[in-house]
Amino acid sequence: MQPTIEDQLAIRQLLYRYADAADRRDAAAFAACFAGGAVDISGPGFAMNDPVQVVGTLAAKYVWTMHNVHNSLHEVDGDRASGYTYCVASHVRAEANGARVKEDWYIRYEDELLRQGGDWVFLRRRLVPGAITHVPLAE
Repeated sequence: MQPTIEDQLAIRQLLYRYADAADRRDAAAFAACFAGGAVDISGPGFAMNDPVQVVGTLAAKYVWTMHNVHNSLHEVDGDRASGYTYCVASHVRAEANGARVKEDWYIRYEDELLRQGGDWVFLRRRLVPGAITHVPLAE
């Protein structure tokens, strides 16, 4: 079923809150994006269930990230929704020699959502990278 404009806006805000929490390394805000705070994110070769693990992994691997949320389309069925979200996630990592490299991940998230207490939250997100680019950054 086509979501109402209110559902579209609420789902869009969830997508933005998720990206913001990841970029700010805020595990509590990240967990609040998921039903019961239980994270379920999977991708090629990984699955993460703990918001502290997700945020910790980002902090350990990258000195900076910026998730840019693009087009999304979700269908609503009562208090459940499913769909996809496109994102370009830029990550800057420091190499052992001090050089910095920017990785851009071109992502399609496959989302399962739940309306919980009037708010939309994720039940599950599957991260499907279309491509990953690496660009050396100037000093």
